[in-house]
Amino acid sequence: MKLPRSIFHAHNWQFTHVRRELKTIQAIGFQAIQISPAQKSPRGDAWYLRYQPFDHLTIEGLGGSDELRTLCDDAKKAGLIGIADVVFNHMAVPPDVRRSDWLSAEAARVAGNPTPMKKLRAYLDGFPHLNAEDFQPWRDMQGADWDNDNRYDSWGNGEWPELIPNTKVIDLHIQHLTHLYKCGVRGFRFDAVKHMRVSHLRLYIDAIRNFSEECYVYGEVFSGDPAMHSEYNSLFPTTDFPFLLRIREKLIAGKAFSIDSHTDVLSQESIRFGRNHDTALNPPSLVAGFIFPSAELTLIASCISLLVSGGSVLVYVDDYNNAVIRKCLDFRNRQSGLVGEIRVEKSGTIWHLNDKNKKLILDSSAASLQCL
Repeated sequence: MKLPRSIFHAHNWQFTHVRRELKTIQAIGFQAIQISPAQKSPRGDAWYLRYQPFDHLTIEGLGGSDELRTLCDDAKKAGLIGIADVVFNHMAVPPDVRRSDWLSAEAARVAGNPTPMKKLRAYLDGFPHLNAEDFQPWRDMQGADWDNDNRYDSWGNGEWPELIPNTKVIDLHIQHLTHLYKCGVRGFRFDAVKHMRVSHLRLYIDAIRNFSEECYVYGEVFSGDPAMHSEYNSLFPTTDFPFLLRIREKLIAGKAFSIDSHTDVLSQESIRFGRNHDTALNPPSLVAGFIFPSAELTLIASCISLLVSGGSVLVYVDDYNNAVIRKCLDFRNRQSGLVGEIRVEKSGTIWHLNDKNKKLILDSSAASLQCL
């Protein structure tokens, strides 16, 4: 399995748009491109709708199967790995049904009246290839339930219909993976991994390995807890939110600090970033612990992720044209990044980063990076 050292996240881009940018993406120095979930979702332009699947057997929304196949063919010619984002934990929020409706129906059920809950669950029969029996009983996931053992079987925000990993559901998802692979996808990002059990995910990984041992796979574990990540690292590398939190804490403190390219990351294969679509687009109240108080610190966090050796670095779509990001990516490609203990100091708009052998001077305002 080839580890892409840099991934451009073409978040919510149409497949034809990604294809038009392939030469630039390759020239900048990226080794992989990641598209948003390709399956049919509810109609609309809101980014989060791509993370609410309606029909996994239909490729629709960002383009169809033909557009995806052409994109993947051209990406391969450009030497880029095409990574598809897949959402297998839940399905789309039923239209015109809100958490308050489920709460009322659950209260009625507990009181001995199952009718309101049965009426709401009838919406779940509207998904192609699925019916209400393929979904977990409604359970509100709020607060601590996002991170304790209730995270596996509860409904996110009390609204996201949580799937039961039964044979029908697993087969449906493997058909989706198979279709993506036949279109030329050679990498997969699994969304909402912490809400699925390892035994469940292993079935998908086994299917992918049957396609090819060379497919790249990683999982999104939205947590700063290394122990939670370790639960999944036997299957694949995960999104290094713990590393993001370490950088955030040190940058906000406003003092010189050191980080270590070996001990401050989850692994030498983890996926690092200064921001991703979740931290950039979700309401600040939901991601407050993972975002930075200024655009400058957000940019520096992304730069540090690129300048530190090892792992794969995910670059968010809004940083695509950023000159500093491009210079950091170029350094990463030419010199493999800073290794071991790395010292970070700031003087005005100038940032000094150095390891045992290399010294970098980064000027965020002038978009310059010098290696001494």
